[in-house]
Amino acid sequence: MDLKEVFNKVINNICARLPSKRDGVEDATLVIESIRRGEFGLEPSLSHAETGMLEKHHARLGRALHCLSQELYSQDSHFLLELVQNADDNVYSESTKPTLFSFFSKLASFS
Repeated sequence: MDLKEVFNKVINNICARLPSKRDGVEDATLVIESIRRGEFGLEPSLSHAETGMLEKHHARLGRALHCLSQELYSQDSHFLLELVQNADDNVYSESTKPTLFSFFSKLASFS
């Protein structure tokens, strides 16, 4: 099942659960179509080749994000390093002296 078929199936399932009022369904369909266009770049008029290219791009992006998330946060200490870096990147007024205070404690409940 290609990406376009998946989205069409989702749209049909959503529309099936909407109230039976015709204008309500039409409004919901317009909202869904807007999301498909804006978030995923899917137009009803796309050719099979264009849809295939979008699917490959989305798959490539998904793999890149997965790889990034696995490598970027592979160490527990990375969170603290990011926190310190964010504090360092801030712009402070001249009257403010940036200070870093850290307190480490090994409690039995955390071991």
